[in-house]
Amino acid sequence: MVISIKGGHVSPDQVRELVGTVGSEHAHETEMGGCICLQRITRGMREATATTGMFNYLRRDYERIQLRPVEDLLAGRGFDTPSKVQTRGWTKQAVMPL
Repeated sequence: MVISIKGGHVSPDQVRELVGTVGSEHAHETEMGGCICLQRITRGMREATATTGMFNYLRRDYERIQLRPVEDLLAGRGFDTPSKVQTRGWTKQAVMPL
């Protein structure tokens, strides 16, 4: 998962850059991307990710590009991914086999 962290005003163009990075041939095996921003998610930002589709792993779908404001992360609402990294709020999360 490629993570983009943005402060201040985040434009839909910046979100589209992340979409392009995840979809590029240089991303190799990158299937997902996430954007962390200080501001709330805008309609334009959501529209920039609307056509990116889903990533399917073990018969479960995950949004290919996910947007999270910092306030969501602080409230424990992180990215929805097949594997989880142990963090301060970790509680017996499934681990993706390699």
